[in-house]
Amino acid sequence: MVQFLEETTNDQKSKVLVRLGMTTNNLNNDISAIKSWIKTQPHLPETPSDNTIRGFLIMSKFSIEKAKTKIDAFYTIWCKLPGLLHLETVNPTSPIQMDYADINYFIPLPKQIDEFCRVSILKFLGRDAEANPILTFVWTLNVFLVRVQEDVSGRDVFILDLSGCTFKHFTKITPTMIKMAVQVYKKIYTTKLTAALHFINCPPATDYLMKIVKSAINAKILNRIFVHKTLDTLYESVPKSILPRDYGGGEKSLKELNDILKSKMMEYKEYFNRLDSFKVNEDLRPEKLPNDDFFGFYGNFKQLDFD
Repeated sequence: MVQFLEETTNDQKSKVLVRLGMTTNNLNNDISAIKSWIKTQPHLPETPSDNTIRGFLIMSKFSIEKAKTKIDAFYTIWCKLPGLLHLETVNPTSPIQMDYADINYFIPLPKQIDEFCRVSILKFLGRDAEANPILTFVWTLNVFLVRVQEDVSGRDVFILDLSGCTFKHFTKITPTMIKMAVQVYKKIYTTKLTAALHFINCPPATDYLMKIVKSAINAKILNRIFVHKTLDTLYESVPKSILPRDYGGGEKSLKELNDILKSKMMEYKEYFNRLDSFKVNEDLRPEKLPNDDFFGFYGNFKQLDFD
């Protein structure tokens, strides 16, 4: 088994749960309750693993009803993603995703802040002609999916390294893309656990990017955005010791971490192939989906126009 995130002891997991207002015993009871509920949902293609259900419960702040909604939304949206995003596949072990991961890093760091906050770094290394925000989005979704199964953390901190990005890179990102990304994350993951978004190494064109971001997300998330002129101010929020060597820290380099992450994703190849084969049978759904202004009506998702 590829060791990517620093191994979390049972005691550390218990401490995270306590900080989130939960105990191990209550968590196990909630997992059992959700597994019983899934048996009454014939439209869903599988019963997720205990670790996966635990991840959805954490993202739902241990509301069983919210976790049920997210699990249902995960399978419903995931099965529709290729058509929704105009892609042949969203499988991270596909050649196109594996190759793209080498020019667009999205890397959760092995160590957490205070054994509670997971820090992830996003950095694009390719030329503007190679930039594909949709592939970036899909890779981050898949990395999150592995984290749901393996990680136990209470909050997320994101670092967006914009070094090497130009105005042409940013013009490929549209308000519709950002709205879509936020909507998917809210429905199947969560934005509530996002503690901060730190922008570093920002080129002058960052002002253009920020205008797009501000037009597509709410004020609560905007208040969690921090733009740093130097790494010194970043260190005030993120301990230097857990950062990669690229940023003066004590962790492996971004390239080394990315190679390990790609190996971890390949370890889940069978799982992602199984996801590819899943279908949500809307005819068997006990209750029809409510209308969704963004994604469509009763599970008949509309194809989005990202221009």
